[in-house]
Amino acid sequence: MRPVQSVEQIKNSLGVATKDFQIPIVRTVSAKKIKTIGGKHGTKYFAK
Repeated sequence: MRPVQSVEQIKNSLGVATKDFQIPIVRTVSAKKIKTIGGKHGTKYFAK
């Protein structure tokens, strides 16, 4: 099973502010390097 994390968990582990992390996460999802499950506030991310 792949580890699944929310944006909050990812940014806290990297020590990045939310405003600095939102654009890179959107670009990474658009590039299909990570997948998402859930929707809006419950979205979880995992590597392909």
